[in-house]
Amino acid sequence: MLRLLERTKYVDHTFHECKDAVDGVIEVVRNSYYTELDISSELLSNVILVDACFLLEVFFTNIGIMNSGIRSGDEDFMSANEYKKILTSSGLRRDLALLENQLPFFVLERLFEVICRCLEEPIGIQGISLPGIAFSIFKRDFNCHHKVFRLGTAKEHPNYRHLLDLISNYTRPSSSSSPDPALSPRPLPMSQQSPTVHLRNAKKLSEAGIHFEKAEENMLLDIEFCSGVFRIPPLVINECTESLLRNLMAFEHNSCNPEDPTYPHDEYCASHVFLMERLISHKEDLDTMESKGIIINQMGGREDTYKIFHNISQNFVLKNFYFGELCSSIEAYCESRRNRCLLELRKKHLKSPWTTLSVVGGTILLIFTAIQTIYTVLSYLNR
Repeated sequence: MLRLLERTKYVDHTFHECKDAVDGVIEVVRNSYYTELDISSELLSNVILVDACFLLEVFFTNIGIMNSGIRSGDEDFMSANEYKKILTSSGLRRDLALLENQLPFFVLERLFEVICRCLEEPIGIQGISLPGIAFSIFKRDFNCHHKVFRLGTAKEHPNYRHLLDLISNYTRPSSSSSPDPALSPRPLPMSQQSPTVHLRNAKKLSEAGIHFEKAEENMLLDIEFCSGVFRIPPLVINECTESLLRNLMAFEHNSCNPEDPTYPHDEYCASHVFLMERLISHKEDLDTMESKGIIINQMGGREDTYKIFHNISQNFVLKNFYFGELCSSIEAYCESRRNRCLLELRKKHLKSPWTTLSVVGGTILLIFTAIQTIYTVLSYLNR
C-alpha cells in the first residue's frame, strides 16, 4: 500500500482521500458478497483499502509505470526488473484470478481516480482506463499482446463486478457490431441443451481430412469451421492455465440465475474447455495442435500436459454447450460421401511418396492411353 501512495505528491493527503473513498461505499461493498461478513465496517474498510491499493500497485508496475519510491539506498531496495518480476509472477496471477479473492471493481475504480489525480509524475497514465491495465497483467495467459490495451483507452465499459468478471468478458465470442467485443458482449444463444456431442480428437480429424489452422487476432472463443478448415485461436498452456480456467468456469456457473427463464447461460469458457477436452485426448493430439500454433505449450517436458482439459472438465456439469452446431458440422463433413472417398484414396493409395508417385504416373499413363484410343477411333471413322 505504501508503495502505491509513494507515487503521489502528498502521501498523507492521498491516504485520507483513499480511506474516505472506501468508507463512503463500505456498506455497498459488504452487500456485494454472497455470504455475510461478520466484521466491523472499520475493519472491513481497512482490509479492502489495503487489498485494493496492492492491486493498483500491481497494475501500474505491470504496464511499466515504476514506483519512484524504489531508489538505491533503501533498506528494501531492489531493481525495477526484480520488483516487476515479483508483482507479475505466475503465483500472483493465479491468486488474483481466484474467485474467492475478488474485490468489487467499483472500489478499484474509485481509488484509481484518486491515485491518478494525485500522481507525482502522471506521465504515461493519461488516457488509459483501469480495465485495460487490469487485464494487461493476464496478457501472457491469453496470448493477446496485439490487443492488450483495447480496453486501455476505452471511455466506456460494462459495470464489471470484479477482476475475474473482466477476464471473463475477454474470453467471450466477439460481436461484429462492436469495435471492441469485450466492451459490449452480445448474448449469444447456446447451441443445444446437452453437451453430449460426438467429435473426434485432433489426430482422427486430421486423418479424416480436416485441416487445422491458427486463427489470427481473434478472441478465445472465435472458433470456426468452413470447407474442411478448422480455425482455432491460439491458447497458452502454462502454470496458470488450469487454475484460471477453473475459476472462470466457477464464476460462469455461480453467475447463472435459476429464476431466469434462460438459465443456465454464458457458459462460454466451460464450452471451450469441453471442446478442447474432446480434441485433445492423447499426447499425439497435443502435438498436432502445437505444430499448427494453436496450443502454445509453456509447460516444458511434462508428459501429462494433454490431460489438463480432462482434469478441469471432470465432475463439472455443463448445461449449455456453445459449440454444439460447430461439432455437428465437423462430423457431417467427415461423414460426407465425397470426403470418405478422398480419405479412402489417401489411406490406400497416397499413404507414402512412392505410392503417390505410382498413382500419379498410372493416372498420366491412363490419360495418354485414353487420348491415343480416341485418336485411333477418330482416324478409323474418317476413312
